[in-house]
Amino acid sequence: MNFVSGGAGALAGTNQGLKQLRQKLGASELKALLSTAVYMFSIGYNDYLIPFITNSTVFPSYSKKEYVKMVIGNITSVIQEIYNMGGRKFGLSKLLPLGCPPISRALKIVSSDGSGCMEEITVLAKLHNRALPQALKELKSQLKGYTYSIFDAYTAADAIFE
Repeated sequence: MNFVSGGAGALAGTNQGLKQLRQKLGASELKALLSTAVYMFSIGYNDYLIPFITNSTVFPSYSKKEYVKMVIGNITSVIQEIYNMGGRKFGLSKLLPLGCPPISRALKIVSSDGSGCMEEITVLAKLHNRALPQALKELKSQLKGYTYSIFDAYTAADAIFE
């Protein structure tokens, strides 16, 4: 299966798909299906971008590290839920330099009349990218048979955005 979105976040209650799949297949057939799948996650972009786009008050409520910990915690919770249903193989992507895509550059122009990347968002992406491998390694020590790979999208895209 492929679930695609223009942007994805870990904090919104968007986990309805598995409930619908369980209803359609039944519990035992669902577990068999889930145990053979590879789960690919490229998630978190909206969690860091949307507060800047909407002038949210979420960032003053948390330190940057606390906020990243909350996002990573929700990602690992979903991985654990999928693991509990039979999933064992996971692939995750680090975040891109989020301050550099066109939307972030436009936000910088609007907010400060400046040009270039919005470093405030890129700082969050870097913190996320440092925390993600640590969290996945910790899960590996806790979950028997759990395997994962990480794609470093940040490094791959960094040259493009500069």
